[in-house]
Amino acid sequence: MANIKPKELLKGEKPRLIDEWQLAPVLWDAIRDDVDESSNKGQYILTGSTIVDESKITHTGTGRIHRLTMKPFTLFESGESNGKISIKELFDNPNLDVDGIVADLSIEELIFASCRGGWPECFNIENKEDQLLIAESYIDNICKIDVSEIDNTHRDPDLVRTILRSYSRNISTLGQK
Repeated sequence: MANIKPKELLKGEKPRLIDEWQLAPVLWDAIRDDVDESSNKGQYILTGSTIVDESKITHTGTGRIHRLTMKPFTLFESGESNGKISIKELFDNPNLDVDGIVADLSIEELIFASCRGGWPECFNIENKEDQLLIAESYIDNICKIDVSEIDNTHRDPDLVRTILRSYSRNISTLGQK
């Protein structure tokens, strides 16, 4: 339907959420036209990957479509922290004793939360090992799919994972003496 009559998908109550819109990039221009015709703000929320075939889009969306970078939940947003300390504070004061300050979490639980990440789906899963699979799956998709889709050039997923691991190790030790 998106490729045949994209404006049909835009009919109905607004705001309208369109997930994985990049699979049908023709929607971008149809939404731009609809926004021009109505001049209302906040009519559409487009979610999905940042990998888009830009050649299938005729307009940048400037002045009509605003991009937001979505990030995972912070410990405060997930209700696991009281917000009394920031990551910046932790980096500025590496000897800071956070046990009991950040939340009712032990240092081990904070380390687990850092490894697990703040992906919303994690909070629907009770088993901690399964929670860790969300972040693992995210990295796996980057290594196997995303890096090759950027410019349609196949890249070895194992090599991508090795580079990511090396880069992560490198940036996590910057500034240490």
